[in-house]
Amino acid sequence: MIASEACHHLGIPTTRAAALVGKASRLQGVYETTYSRFGDGRAVLRSSIREMIASEACHHLGIPTTRAAALVVSDDHKVWRDKSYMGHARQERAAIVARVAPAWYRIGSLEILLKRREPQLMTRLVDHVIQHYFPEIDSTDEDKYLKWFTEVAHRNLDLVAKWQGFGFAHGVLNTDNVSLLGLTLDYGPYGFMDYYYPRMIPNTTDDLGRYCYKNQPEIMLWNLEKFAECVEPLLTDEQKEKFKDIRGTLEDYIKRKVLETFIHKLGLEEVKEGDDILVQDLLEVMQTATADYTATFRQLAKVDPSDLVNTSSPHWSLNKLSEAKPWPAWVEKYKARVKLENVAEEVRRKRMLAVNPAYVPRNWMLQEAIADAEKNDFEKVRFLLKIFENPYEENEEADNRGYSSLPPTWSYGLKINCSS
Repeated sequence: MIASEACHHLGIPTTRAAALVGKASRLQGVYETTYSRFGDGRAVLRSSIREMIASEACHHLGIPTTRAAALVVSDDHKVWRDKSYMGHARQERAAIVARVAPAWYRIGSLEILLKRREPQLMTRLVDHVIQHYFPEIDSTDEDKYLKWFTEVAHRNLDLVAKWQGFGFAHGVLNTDNVSLLGLTLDYGPYGFMDYYYPRMIPNTTDDLGRYCYKNQPEIMLWNLEKFAECVEPLLTDEQKEKFKDIRGTLEDYIKRKVLETFIHKLGLEEVKEGDDILVQDLLEVMQTATADYTATFRQLAKVDPSDLVNTSSPHWSLNKLSEAKPWPAWVEKYKARVKLENVAEEVRRKRMLAVNPAYVPRNWMLQEAIADAEKNDFEKVRFLLKIFENPYEENEEADNRGYSSLPPTWSYGLKINCSS
């Protein structure tokens, strides 16, 4: 089905597929539309590979996301792209990603109706979304809009908490990239963190760092306020008072969810007093030592806390941490915290390995795969898709390729933009 539809839009004579049952599909990069603004509506091979691998990796990591069903590459259609926006455009191969999701509604889908002053259409759309995608909400409930707002808000804040836990930065977290179903949408200038740096900015065009890693909870709250502006006209005066109370809980909610995420990454289960300081102190030591984000948590799972100050550890990211002066003091706090919860070492290790992946799609891994794919060699693309089916399981071949090793020095300066 996907291939036949993609071939049709690439201009290849083909049979057609009429429908995709149970999911809503979109073809990214097909052609110019009324929504393409000044662009040609095409996608290039490199951006298509990045989206396909990242969305599949996020799915298997446990991050709610759209999926990538297929990638079709055209040798007949070339597009001009200037990767650096410096006047050095070159021709690149066009490609199409067939993306699949239950639905593609976004906050922006409502904003446009609010701005165009179409309240009846807004009500019809919201009722449709609730009826078909939120079966837990009774469509006859007089408070259905309040319950729906709360559910959408919590889903998206839960999503951001997961992003923070995996060191993922979306890159362009505007209202049109916030799903009403709480899914990760539109993988443009995203990035998974290498060494820990809270102001990590994956997007070359985000000069002020509005969408940097550490700002994502705050930006999502801002987006949800825009969502609230769309929902408020649907409410009665009495409901609007309840609405204020609901919105007033969201900031504390996301703070709690992010803290819970990090506590689980440390092999603990219940949030206790002082845990925010424990987490913040660890992140500060990681930043000071330029310790790798993914590797640090994975390697912490493999070493008994009583051995964490051992400088002869075979784990490269922990070795970096051991060189930082605050490290021994943090280890003592962590040991006391593990003892407080009475967590057996086997349980701690099992918990941590279940939530801290061995592999994430780092920029350098994707760049190598893209370079080969542009020469018509898709072996690395297929291999990455394979290992990200089980990102928590260690893979000998992946380790041999350096996917769990210290990233190459040339990779630390990699940044991308909306067309990358």
